[in-house]
Amino acid sequence: MNQQNRKYDNHSAIPSWGGFIYQGKVGLYYALHLINAQRIDEPEKCCLKFETLDDFVVYDSQQRAFSLHQVKATKNDKRSSYQNALKQASAVNHEYQCTEQTLRYFHVSQELDDMSDFPGNTEQGENLVSFYEYCDNRKHVPVDEIDSLVEKQIKQYLQANELNDSDSSISLIREKMEALIASRVNIAHRKNQKGMRKFEAAESTPVRFEELVNILSAQLLDAGDEEGILICYRHHLLNRFSEMLTCFEDEEEGNDIFFHELTSCYNGIAKMNDDTLKKLYYSKSPNQNSLNLGGFGHASTDRYADIIAELTQLKVSEKDKILPHYYLPERKERYLPSVLELGGRVEKQHLANLQKNVEGIKTNLHVQHVLYEYENLIIKDMNTPAFRLKDKTTSGNKITDIENEQDSESSKITKMMNIRFVPLVEAKNELEN
Repeated sequence: MNQQNRKYDNHSAIPSWGGFIYQGKVGLYYALHLINAQRIDEPEKCCLKFETLDDFVVYDSQQRAFSLHQVKATKNDKRSSYQNALKQASAVNHEYQCTEQTLRYFHVSQELDDMSDFPGNTEQGENLVSFYEYCDNRKHVPVDEIDSLVEKQIKQYLQANELNDSDSSISLIREKMEALIASRVNIAHRKNQKGMRKFEAAESTPVRFEELVNILSAQLLDAGDEEGILICYRHHLLNRFSEMLTCFEDEEEGNDIFFHELTSCYNGIAKMNDDTLKKLYYSKSPNQNSLNLGGFGHASTDRYADIIAELTQLKVSEKDKILPHYYLPERKERYLPSVLELGGRVEKQHLANLQKNVEGIKTNLHVQHVLYEYENLIIKDMNTPAFRLKDKTTSGNKITDIENEQDSESSKITKMMNIRFVPLVEAKNELEN
């Protein structure tokens, strides 16, 4: 790595997790605006990269820096507080990527007392930096309004190309694009993957404009169909995790394990293929027998995150297509976080639903995978000792009655029925000791 790259590698312009999420959405808005305005030649060959020369950079078809962007999501409305950041943005001048035509923009979430251009000192090699003006003629966009501006850009493209511009279609497109951004952006300011430096990792994970256009042009399924549900499910998980990380970022020093584990899970879900994502959906609540929008919500996701907050060494691997889980080498068993609620009358209801779904195990490969490959389901608020699925009865016969229906599959079904429901406290004790 040359000295110029090393300088950028040692600096992170992102002050917080919330700023990181905001930065990704601003980058998405700007890319969509360029596509709609046709301001850049051969857009299908252009791309967006995060945390390279600046917070994000748009590269043209020749892989030269078309524009550099620094993003700030803070509550300070005094320009003087941003002076050092403006000076830093004006000084970026990579000899192999920047040209005399490279634009430099500064994005803020608050209206400042002075939003005039930063001229830069040309004698010191500095460049003009402008506060970016959005489509609503403001030079700022609040954190809670950026989604709306992104959707306006999506709607503009759909209408111009006579595509479905219904609210549900626009929402699904935005969610799919945000999932794409999340899957590519290297979360280097939290954890450098496999020891790779931030600059190098970001260079290798571009978001191509062609990919954005493909998402815009595809006739997405309605929200009631499987593809739409998976888009919403991934988006829901990533958004909820982002909210949690933002909430705790001021106390990161005391929650470093939680940050590390939840960020690892966030990154794994962002990169997860659809088949593994389906397994994750069923792993959280294997008593469900189909994908549906009512199968996930804030409460269940919070229970899932609470388990991750209490345990360490979460195993996440995109390459192996495994679900985020814990492993006990002494018993060679896997532990899977679950959002099932067990205890009292609720336990009886959920086990009854699971009983009904046993028949579906023979046809639903995703439920089958969860109950066969992972020996223990971790339950957050379970007040009874761990028990195996086969040891519980419902209003009908024992769950293990299914074993007699398929002799050739008996050993596999037996293993499924031996799955344990383990209280979080008990699982923590087993894994740590």
